[in-house]
Amino acid sequence: MPYKHSEETKEKMRQKAIGRKHSEATKEKLRQQRLGIGLSLQHRQNIKIGLVGRHPWAGRTHTEESKEKNRLAKTTKDALERSRLIKLDNKNPMWLGDKVGYSGIHSWVRRRINKPELCQKCNTRKAYDLANISGEYRRDLSDWWYICRGCHMISDGRMEVFKRHANKPSKDKLTHRMVN
Repeated sequence: MPYKHSEETKEKMRQKAIGRKHSEATKEKLRQQRLGIGLSLQHRQNIKIGLVGRHPWAGRTHTEESKEKNRLAKTTKDALERSRLIKLDNKNPMWLGDKVGYSGIHSWVRRRINKPELCQKCNTRKAYDLANISGEYRRDLSDWWYICRGCHMISDGRMEVFKRHANKPSKDKLTHRMVN
């Protein structure tokens, strides 16, 4: 039969232990001993009682009705739209501001300007390209328009380059002429 301390000895040991701090090694040993052992129901109830008055939700739980309301509030289209708007533009941690690149500024403008049916320059052909008017690529919506491919090439000066290269004979044509 194991040895049992008397009540007097237990009290002496308790008084001696008051204020004593465990070393880090001892704390680790105690932690290892407790691994996998859950808290008893009585211990959990004592923790709840200790938190009452210090924590607003201590000892309380949501009703099934409130749980359902919370679930719906997180999953409705309005809630999803609100969460999307919370991180829009400069509220987003990935926002680059004026340091945005070519494709980023085009995406930003596409989300804000509706694409018209016809070219905003010639009003005859279908608009395909989102073009910057000034060439400065700023976040100014009045500096952008949707135009057809032909008008875009003319406004960028690419049409002249295309025509110059189209009129030059290619190396294949030159070799063909020299052989014949």
